[in-house]
Amino acid sequence: MSYLDELFGTPFDGGQSMFSLPNSSDSLTALQGQMTFARMTSTMMAGGMRAMSGFSAAGAQDLTMEREAKASAERALDIRNETIGIMGAQAVGFAASGVDMSSGSAAKVATQTMRKGNRALSIERDNAANRMRMAGVRAAAYRGGAINSLLSAGMSAYLPVEYVSGL
Repeated sequence: MSYLDELFGTPFDGGQSMFSLPNSSDSLTALQGQMTFARMTSTMMAGGMRAMSGFSAAGAQDLTMEREAKASAERALDIRNETIGIMGAQAVGFAASGVDMSSGSAAKVATQTMRKGNRALSIERDNAANRMRMAGVRAAAYRGGAINSLLSAGMSAYLPVEYVSGL
């Protein structure tokens, strides 16, 4: 036996040589494990990305609610100012004509103008509340979808493929 044969062994002596190939089933098992890990990782990453997208969209809807509240307050102020302006113009017109504003037709006109302004304010507030409520519903739906993405990714990553195909 040569020195190299003693040092490294020979592939034909039944021993494991550093030059001999490992058992093929061991290689296949290692490769399957790597592929399973890669599938699990990519599934979890994809679920995480979908979840991040959902949480981001929910945050955008939260901002929409805040913007809607500010815009509604501005519209309400505009309606109030317009109503006051109309009532002022009416008062000037009646005063120029010598009509008493404290009673009669002039008082009825002022009351009707105020009611119309208040009705417009009420409609604006109701519409704004509905727009904010819908933005809140959309935000909740996006958050729910994000959480479902995380849960689905977790289940898909850890359950055998045949169980996940129905998800």
